[in-house]
Amino acid sequence: MFNDIAQKLENALNKRVQNGPTEASIDLLGWMARTALELIGQSGFGYSFDNMEDDVPKHKYSLVIKDLVQAGVGSTIFTRTLLMNAVPWKAVHEVRDMVMYRHEFSVKVYEEKKRALEEGDEAVMRQLGQGKDILMKDNIDADAEDKLNEDEIIAQVFLSSPSYSPKSDLFLLDVTWISRTFIFAAMDTTSNAMSRILQLLTVHPDVQDKMRQEISQARRERQGENLSYDELVTLPYLDAVCRETMRLYPPVAHVLRRATEDSVVPLSKPVRGIDGQEITEVIVPKGTMVDISIINSNRNTDFWGSDAMEWNPSDGSLPFRILSLMPRSQESTLICKPDTFQTWYFDSELTDCVLSNSMTFIGGSRSCIGFKFSQLEMKVIISMLVEKFNPVVVGGDGHPKLPLLVESAK
Repeated sequence: MFNDIAQKLENALNKRVQNGPTEASIDLLGWMARTALELIGQSGFGYSFDNMEDDVPKHKYSLVIKDLVQAGVGSTIFTRTLLMNAVPWKAVHEVRDMVMYRHEFSVKVYEEKKRALEEGDEAVMRQLGQGKDILMKDNIDADAEDKLNEDEIIAQVFLSSPSYSPKSDLFLLDVTWISRTFIFAAMDTTSNAMSRILQLLTVHPDVQDKMRQEISQARRERQGENLSYDELVTLPYLDAVCRETMRLYPPVAHVLRRATEDSVVPLSKPVRGIDGQEITEVIVPKGTMVDISIINSNRNTDFWGSDAMEWNPSDGSLPFRILSLMPRSQESTLICKPDTFQTWYFDSELTDCVLSNSMTFIGGSRSCIGFKFSQLEMKVIISMLVEKFNPVVVGGDGHPKLPLLVESAK
């Protein structure tokens, strides 16, 4: 499924490049968003948002999601009631219509998929996902205690709060936040990360060339066949570029967490309060909202070295910045497989982060549930783009811009 969508993207970009003289200016950010939405739509729910053909308008749903997220509008019952009709403001009515469309479309697709699953394997195989889409199928097979109700599934997949129902177990506000993990998180954050990688490769052509060589060599060893997941994750330079980009430019700069019990948080370094007293820990009462700065942690020079603000996927001998910079006292806790570069991490007592000790996907039990999906998506799409195309900076000043000029790789 991932490779099929990557192939459609390649065909669309090839068409644009071939229609121009030798290269074309392409809005890669837009294409990355379309690709990410199609991947989560097909793999999560067996629904196609985009045939990935050039010059085809975006699906209305993706435009609605973008507009509502940028406006900071949730999907509460208030935005779908008659009270909204009574407000004589055009902008309010536009928001109402978008929220209504999002909810009604979510219910429609959910009902279609549910009906196919209930009809059995033959009906499922006739649909787009052919049984490979994970959320609906896994929920059907789940134990009763683990199953999501219908309202929760609609909310989880399509960023739409559940219908007003006394049997719903989730508060509307909570559901609005939870549902972002599937569509908003999967589409917006991953597409931004892929666009950032491509932009960085244009200003670091040496890195781009080295990645292309690595990917092309792996493909030659497969006689030109698509690389499997196991093969993609063993490409050290591709992996290092993705990880370093996610460290320095995390798609989500900060997250909020609510303390579920009274806690005492120790500080890594003492600070001095306004009264002059040294503070080594912070008391966090139950119910307190804590703002976790992902970007500050990922750029902290104490953790990542004095050049933490520089994009440096490799020091020439080791694939990950963290390996060459970690304190000597922690080396004994490192567990690694040098032949695959797959499992570089610290002992769980030191960190619960799920990606190279960075906070990009948070950590612990509340870490991003889609981080493996995101990594696979990035590697499949970026490996195809780097192997087949050569993105370069638009204009002559050398400053990064989007869109980018794209030409076929020699």
